[in-house]
Amino acid sequence: MSATEPHGALPAPSGVTSDLNSKKTSLQNAYMAALIVMLVVPTITVFLRLYIKILIMKVFKLADVTCLIGFLNFIAEITLGFIFLNVGMGKHAWNVSVHSYARLAELLNIQQVIYMPAILFTKLSILWQLFDIFVPFRTGRNSRWYSLNALILLNIVFFTILGFLEIFQCNPRTKIWDPTAKGTCININQTFVATGVINVIDDFIILIIPLVWTWKLQLRLKQKIGVSLIFATGFFACLTSVMRLAMSIKSLDNPDISISLAPVSLWAVAEVSAGLVVSCLPVIPRLFGGRSTKTRLAPNQPSGHSALLSNGKSQTTVAASRDSSHSNISFSRDLEGNHQAYIMKSFSLDQTSDRI
Repeated sequence: MSATEPHGALPAPSGVTSDLNSKKTSLQNAYMAALIVMLVVPTITVFLRLYIKILIMKVFKLADVTCLIGFLNFIAEITLGFIFLNVGMGKHAWNVSVHSYARLAELLNIQQVIYMPAILFTKLSILWQLFDIFVPFRTGRNSRWYSLNALILLNIVFFTILGFLEIFQCNPRTKIWDPTAKGTCININQTFVATGVINVIDDFIILIIPLVWTWKLQLRLKQKIGVSLIFATGFFACLTSVMRLAMSIKSLDNPDISISLAPVSLWAVAEVSAGLVVSCLPVIPRLFGGRSTKTRLAPNQPSGHSALLSNGKSQTTVAASRDSSHSNISFSRDLEGNHQAYIMKSFSLDQTSDRI
């Protein structure tokens, strides 16, 4: 090859000829198919959630707002995935022009920056939903209240720090995708491996705590299994974060980023995709549970949060005219009973039978 001929971003191995006009590879085809699947599934579940919450339940809470924000960031993240294919993703670096290779590196960094708010708001949606389900009334700060608030705060701090590290890892930023540029960079690879481990642990904690809390509730066995199966879908989100970490470690010493970072990028998209599905699944049963959120938990009681709060007020009023210890026990029992009813209504579980 002469000096005037176009050449790839990296030298081709011995015996291999650089081909900047090479056809689409099998990896690129698989990458495209995976992106389509990961776009369609969460889009359906998010739109179902919006339909149910706005038109059926007629309520839109913080968990829904954060889910929508996470979804919008996810759309930006996955859109970049499709653009990657036009700048060499899935081809070896020696078959990608220098210009396209630099552009790919730049877009990969942008996608990683977008990933931070996408996964953060998706996790916040899940945590706020757990808050609504397991701490639906503000009668006291119990262990569940502290646990969920701690996880919410830790995730906000964690992903905010990661976002700043991703943005400002090099000065100037152009050195992130152009190693020939003058400037300095921090060694971010080992940092992101460590934070990747923390992210996996965080995912498993978010998976386990609702399962533990569900089995402590006074529900029928089939009802516990039904609720647990919905929460257990979070295992797939945990799997994606594990795979993303594994692929990230595998790619650390591979300079051929158009090949080595393809699975890393896919698993990052898959993690947010799975998280969005997990955040929406607890709402989906309401699609088959009637058009109104009003249900009679007990004679002459309203439903949902209003039932719980009004019940608390009425119990407090009665307590003023009764022995305080007896009324506190009665209040606690009524509160627990209404909590069971609230959860069964949340998942459209039949309260009079074993039907899931």
